[in-house]
Amino acid sequence: MTVLSDILKFFQNRNFVFLSPHEKTNSIHEYNQLYENTIYDFIENDAIRKQAYRKVIFNKVKDKIAVEIGTGKSLFLPKICVEAGVQKIYTTEENEKSFAQSKKLLKELKLEKKIKIYQGLSLDVEIEERCDILVHEIVGAIGSWEGMVLAVNDAKRRFLKSDAQFIPYQCITKIAPVSPLKLSPEKQIVNLFLNLILKNVINRGNDWNFSKPGTYVTYNFPVHNLIAEPQEFENIVFAEDLVMIDEKNLEFFIQKPSLFDGFIFYINLWVDPETVIDSLGQKTNWRVIYIKLFEKPLKLKAGDLIKVKIERDVSTAQPKYEIDATVCQNESARVYKKQIII
Repeated sequence: MTVLSDILKFFQNRNFVFLSPHEKTNSIHEYNQLYENTIYDFIENDAIRKQAYRKVIFNKVKDKIAVEIGTGKSLFLPKICVEAGVQKIYTTEENEKSFAQSKKLLKELKLEKKIKIYQGLSLDVEIEERCDILVHEIVGAIGSWEGMVLAVNDAKRRFLKSDAQFIPYQCITKIAPVSPLKLSPEKQIVNLFLNLILKNVINRGNDWNFSKPGTYVTYNFPVHNLIAEPQEFENIVFAEDLVMIDEKNLEFFIQKPSLFDGFIFYINLWVDPETVIDSLGQKTNWRVIYIKLFEKPLKLKAGDLIKVKIERDVSTAQPKYEIDATVCQNESARVYKKQIII
């Protein structure tokens, strides 16, 4: 573990609300090169994630031929698969530094007969045979955010047998309107400190000012800030046909006086049909995305309505989401409109 990942875990376990401005990248290739040891260590120290994947892998992979997408620096999932009795597992890694570390580790562990690693994006890699099962963790804070749908669809076409199984089984991303975050001066200082570390140690994070509208990544987002029931933003069942471009309309009814500040996005990741990871309700490394729309929140009353139109395109390695939010206030007949592009 790195010191920074230990610090992040320390604050997460104490219900500390941490947020950092989201850094938009130009492509999934650029995003993959941003992964550093601190991020991998934080992921691998996620007990909830580890236990869920371990349980399902031990139930599924014995004597099977598997393929993984995006193994990281330490062959985390392939090692579990070997322990669970997999016949062989193929894996890929685009990040050059992580690939080199994984290749070195593979030799040290003497697992070359069980694990074969390819360098590159899975879309650009050819493997030797069709596989029985796909294992992956390329799930974003918005499920499809990291190019997951395109990669899995490609794997189904080129890597997998027609009756292949999938770990995870399903990923649902939810969206909910929220009231503004309230951080005490002390918590704002700690957030500033953590963001400075991210910026200077691993070159992540921007100038921090959470009063500005924008997109933020958060840990321990308070559930009590939700002002309406969450609804499905996307629902991906990996064994089914994967929808690449779609539109949907949602309506959020406000049942009591509330302040409307923006939206959050979080995932329910079903590793199998009985095992779910909830990035809002559990302390996992998956972040909650917080989109702050207003410097001053809107005052809503019971009976007001928030309408949301979603346009989603995950057909490329750079997924796009366009969200039009309309606030209809009954008594005043006022309408507020905001457009969000993620």
